[in-house]
Amino acid sequence: MAMLQIEIITQIERNQAITMIKDGITSSGGWITDHQLFSNHAASLSFELPHSAIELLLSRLIEAGLNPNVIGKLPKKTNSDIKGGVALSFIHNEPDMKRDVPPFG
Repeated sequence: MAMLQIEIITQIERNQAITMIKDGITSSGGWITDHQLFSNHAASLSFELPHSAIELLLSRLIEAGLNPNVIGKLPKKTNSDIKGGVALSFIHNEPDMKRDVPPFG
C-alpha cells in the first residue's frame, strides 16, 4: 500500500489544528486510523484515503491555513486506498505540558 507523508508546522491552537486536519481527512473520503499526542508541542495522525482524494485533501488543508508540506514524492497512482501520516509541530510560548508515562514492562 502506498504512503503519503505530510508535515505541518503551525501557530494555530493545537486542538483546533487537529480538528481541522481530521475534518480535511474525513471530508475527503478518508478516515483516521491512529494518533499520538506528544506534549503540547507535537502530534501525529495516521489515516487512510482513496488515492483519488490526495489533491482534495491537500487543497482542504491549504484552505484551512495549515500549509501542508508533502515529504518525498506523492504515491504512484493506484485504484486502491493509500496510508498516510501527518506530523504536526505547534509553535507557541506555552510551557511544556507534562504527561505521566506509565512504566514499561
